[in-house]
Amino acid sequence: MSYSFFIKQKLRSLKTVFPFSCGRVVTFSFLSAFLLTETCFAETETSNIVSSSELQSAFVYNFMLFSQWPNKKNERVLCVAGQNRDSLALKQLEGKELDGGKISVRRIITDSDVLQCDALFIASLEYMHLPDFVEKDPILVFSNLRPDYADNIAIIISSLGNRVVFDVNLSSLRKSNIHLGASVLRLARSTQ
Repeated sequence: MSYSFFIKQKLRSLKTVFPFSCGRVVTFSFLSAFLLTETCFAETETSNIVSSSELQSAFVYNFMLFSQWPNKKNERVLCVAGQNRDSLALKQLEGKELDGGKISVRRIITDSDVLQCDALFIASLEYMHLPDFVEKDPILVFSNLRPDYADNIAIIISSLGNRVVFDVNLSSLRKSNIHLGASVLRLARSTQ
């Protein structure tokens, strides 16, 4: 399988996550999906505005897409702990293709539910303890909250004006034993 075929295949699978165009020619590069989410916010033909929640959901999908877990699975479970306007948009990722398998989106009800997760989106401060609960398991942890004690969250996604940005905690990422591509890390607003 050639590199360009791989990139085209990945970007084709993203078309439903990014159902808008920006009227620009987008080159087929590894970073196109991320650059597209930062530069295009409206569908030019129907003028529908893409919400920051939908963009954050697309970022979560892309992070999962460009991550390498230590184990292969046919299903990657994205768990959502808590609820806010941004976490509700994650439901659209249900059934999306990922590394030959599918994404399953589940809500966290009890602390032990997190043991079935491959990725965890924390949408409420009351669940900030969950990453400590599964410290040795390969779980990629995201949040759109910025608490003072966020050292156990690998990726924090934020809206900054009309853009979505993200910060990566390399220490937390290393603990999870999940590898995020270097090209994705270069797009982060900060890595610490």
